[in-house]
Amino acid sequence: MGITVAIRGVDEELYRKVKAYAALEGRTIGSVVNEALRTWLEKRNHPLYEKWRKIKESREKSLRWLEENYDELCSKYRGMYAVVSEDRLIGVFKDFDSAAKAAEKLRSEEAIIIRLGEALEKKVDLGLPSDVVGR
Repeated sequence: MGITVAIRGVDEELYRKVKAYAALEGRTIGSVVNEALRTWLEKRNHPLYEKWRKIKESREKSLRWLEENYDELCSKYRGMYAVVSEDRLIGVFKDFDSAAKAAEKLRSEEAIIIRLGEALEKKVDLGLPSDVVGR
């Protein structure tokens, strides 16, 4: 199931032609738009996109691990700072600076530092890095 999207600025004549061809082929506008978006993306091969995708995937795994283990961590280490990366606990530290130093030493591009006992964010959307968007 897809999402519903409203798009401004679509050329009216272009849309009418696409709608007519889609009808002739027995397709929905959504399937035609999905095909066009895939084709558009295939023509772009930004060197940082794959790196960004891997960081986002790693972060999602780490968040899942953190959600699964958060209550136990809080019961043992409330008020301390946990560092999680690539879906494993790196360490628990008394202060943020120590946690940040441990995260910096990782070979991973991504780490989560959280003060145990604070609310967990349920959704994190990284978006594209500014050096990709800005080009």
